[in-house]
Amino acid sequence: MTDTLKLALLVCDTPILPVREKYGTYNEIFHQWLANSLQAMASSRSFTLDPYDVVQGQYPPDDKIHGDDPYHGIIITGSGQYSLGLRVYRTTHTHFHPAANAYETLPWIEVLVTFVANLLSNAPSIKLIGICFGHQIIARAVGEQVVRNELGWEAGTTEIQLTDEGKRVFGLDAGVMDIIEMHRDHVPTVPAEFTLLGSTDVSLNQGMVKRYTTSTEKWSDGAIHVLTVQGHPEFCPDIVNWVVDAREKSGVMDAETVRKARERANKRDDGVGPIGKAVFAALGITN
Repeated sequence: MTDTLKLALLVCDTPILPVREKYGTYNEIFHQWLANSLQAMASSRSFTLDPYDVVQGQYPPDDKIHGDDPYHGIIITGSGQYSLGLRVYRTTHTHFHPAANAYETLPWIEVLVTFVANLLSNAPSIKLIGICFGHQIIARAVGEQVVRNELGWEAGTTEIQLTDEGKRVFGLDAGVMDIIEMHRDHVPTVPAEFTLLGSTDVSLNQGMVKRYTTSTEKWSDGAIHVLTVQGHPEFCPDIVNWVVDAREKSGVMDAETVRKARERANKRDDGVGPIGKAVFAALGITN
């Protein structure tokens, strides 16, 4: 692998106004998270991150998938505006109108699911990272369902109980990981060929991994092909609080969920440390 890691970001949302004003686009938010994670690893490696707005039908060109110099990895972002069943207007955080869930059949979501399924089958050398909605889209691409969780929301920093595989992937021998969450839709099962990374009492599938089972010149047997988390390692307390404010004003979140989310907003999380390190390890960078 070259010194520079080439990544694509499939952008499934636009940040609400206060987030955008302070932290920028999701490309900027993800770039900062990845840069902070590399810094925490004391790595000298670098990366590029090319954004594609899949809601508007933008995708990587074919030569970046099947050409001689393809992306090393593709990251699929969250989509808080869409997976809620409500879409926040792009110019304000106080007005909402109905849109789609991750499991509905909006054309852009169906195109994304098909793209991911084809990527998994026809471009296996490209690593795939799914974040929240991205985690759910990958599950759909391999035939699983995404449903509304009848047990309610997970919002704010949340403690995940890791499986043995989760302990290995995130390097957390104690078996507990803290990640910022902001979802009610979830994946209630674990797809075949994937291994569960962790769970909560509210949602079974808090992340999953798919490993290669063969060796080629491009990958080794046992290396990670796909890594997902249901949470948001790229989020920070400001983002949590502004999103919760918007959802409280819209009536999407009840008072008790809002109270708990705000209590958890400033709690320490593992987004930059263990999770960022695990993402880069899956992408081939360990130092």
